[in-house]
Amino acid sequence: LRDRLAHWFGSEDQGIAEYKSMIPGVDACTDCGICNERCPYGIDIPRKLRIVKSKITEGYVW
Repeated sequence: LRDRLAHWFGSEDQGIAEYKSMIPGVDACTDCGICNERCPYGIDIPRKLRIVKSKITEGYVW
């Protein structure tokens, strides 16, 4: 499994850099839900942003 997901394990630094460079930043999310309405895949985007924020800023793994 680790071999199949190797691209995830080797890109943590890149993910953190991308997270920090987002404009507007994740903190700008007001949880209004407009992005959920617009997402063609039905992804709960505010929830995903909260997960990413907690993983990067607090090291919390969901």
